[in-house]
Amino acid sequence: MQAWWATLASVVVLLIVYGVVRSHLTDRKKRSWQRKKLPPVPDFFDRARRYNVVLSDGRVYARVRLAGVTDVPEGQELLGHWGNMLIVEWPDGRRAMIRPGAVRCVEEADGPPAEPAG
Repeated sequence: MQAWWATLASVVVLLIVYGVVRSHLTDRKKRSWQRKKLPPVPDFFDRARRYNVVLSDGRVYARVRLAGVTDVPEGQELLGHWGNMLIVEWPDGRRAMIRPGAVRCVEEADGPPAEPAG
């Protein structure tokens, strides 16, 4: 009777391992196929260019420069979680912080690149 339970447990463990390995191989195959069909574009965002940032609520931050992201140490947030927020800057120098999950689309704005940041 105990051998039956051991066999059943072994089969269950082997099926789980098979599923994990199969999933990993399938994901790798999909990524490889995607890279062949549509290769990744390195360094897409340029700090010297202006972008239109479309938020999930429909607001558009037009012709903003992507200044960077916040880097607040864990536990030192003043008004809640401010880590890894996107910082955008308008041509007049105003800045805004946006949660990355609120960004629906980022498109290049027309016109020449912005002046280098001072």
